[in-house]
Formats: sequence, structure tokens, C-alpha cells
Amino acid sequence: MKIYQIILSIILIGAMAFALGTICASYAVDDETMEQITAAAEGAAERYEIPVELILAVIETESTYRPDAKNGSCRGLMQIHTVNLDWLERDFGRELDLYDIEDNVYAGSYILAGYYHKYDLHRALMAYNGGQDYMRKMVRKGYTSSKYSRDVVKIMEEIQDEDNI
Repeated sequence: MKIYQIILSIILIGAMAFALGTICASYAVDDETMEQITAAAEGAAERYEIPVELILAVIETESTYRPDAKNGSCRGLMQIHTVNLDWLERDFGRELDLYDIEDNVYAGSYILAGYYHKYDLHRALMAYNGGQDYMRKMVRKGYTSSKYSRDVVKIMEEIQDEDNI
């Protein structure tokens, strides 16, 4: 590892620690749970080549960092709809527990990455939130973003700003 990579890693770790403290103070999330969430988000970001700040912003928007969040048929940190469970388990080659931090973050990031690498950021978030048909319908109506996508992008930018302090 080159010296600039080591320095960059140290800076990023410090910035993530600062952001972690800010998040824990803002939400009723204990340090251990937040560390697990952050580690899973960093791993998924690297695996699926998407920004860790994007994953954390989706988690904040969807569940406010609560692994046990449930809304209708949506489960866990990234509020994965249970209709997706069969194909996700086929793709992952194993059963998934949508309330498990690592399973949920990796599965949600897998879905998100598919859209992120296919569409612009707002369209990717619209598809993540409502499905591709919803996103296409909104685009046909002339929409380039949604309240959800704007909210996630705003949070993502706030996390990035915290990382740069």
C-alpha cells in the first residue's frame, strides 16, 4: 500500500468516526449497532462500487438506522420489500434475514447498485423507492427526481460534508 493510500485511509476512518458519532447522537442507535451498520455499508459500497454515503443516506431515510424497522411488507435498515426476497436469496445463494444488519445492507445495496449503475442518481433512487415501472412512469410525466430522491441526496451530501470536516 502506498503512503498516500495509507494517509487517505486514516483520513477516511477519522471522518467516518466523526460521522458515526454525529449519527449516534441524532438517533437512538447504540455505538455497537452503528459500528455494525457502518462496517456493512463500507463493505457493500466496496463490493458493489457505490458510495458508502449513499447507502447510509438510504438507511437514514428508510429506517433511521433501526435494524428492526418494519413498514408494511418492507423490512430492516434499507426497507427491503419481501416480494424481493426469493430472487435475492437465489442471487445470494442462501437464505437472508432482512432484520440482520449485514444481510439487509448487502441485499439493499445490491438492489441499489443495480439501479445506480444503470441510471442517474435520482432515477436510481426513484427506482429503489418505487420500482423501475414507477420511475419510468414518473420520467414519462416529466419528473427528473422525487421527494424521496431529493431527501436521500440531501442526506448523502450532509454525510459527505461531515466526512470533509
